[in-house]
Amino acid sequence: GMTREVLAFARGDSDLVVRKVYMNKFAEELATQLGTAVAGRNIDFMVEARYDGIAFFDENKLLRVFHNLTSNAVDAMPDGGKLRITLDRDTAENQLVICVKDTGPGIPPNIHARLFERFATGRKGGTGLGLAIVKRVVDDHKGTIRCDTGSGGTTFEIRLPLNRSNAASEPDLG
Repeated sequence: GMTREVLAFARGDSDLVVRKVYMNKFAEELATQLGTAVAGRNIDFMVEARYDGIAFFDENKLLRVFHNLTSNAVDAMPDGGKLRITLDRDTAENQLVICVKDTGPGIPPNIHARLFERFATGRKGGTGLGLAIVKRVVDDHKGTIRCDTGSGGTTFEIRLPLNRSNAASEPDLG
């Protein structure tokens, strides 16, 4: 899946399959898939669904986003730590708000300045494409992503429109 993702990114593909997603089921899927990814790593992991309504997005693409963010968080906490994913709703802005928060050492300033650029990596052997792909997927969904980081950890906040009319359009299947 990651190889296809990198190739699609390199080609500039942004084909989204936007569908109605039940957030409680999505939270369960995140907990299952990412729980497996952090198993045995001494990481206290939890997905908290504060919003259990519906949203419209490409579920597979967003799952990849959270795999990328989780992989980075796990690498940042080799001795263990806490990793929290919260799913919430900003009613004033009518947005889905998803936060991924870790208790790692934070992102070094030289990397943080170029965080979402291609080939920006602080990881030995890293491609530097993970967060660039994350940003592309969020942008394709007409959303935003921001990162707060410091010595107490890193939080990525993703905001996506909740209204179908504001979300990325579905492909025309003929």
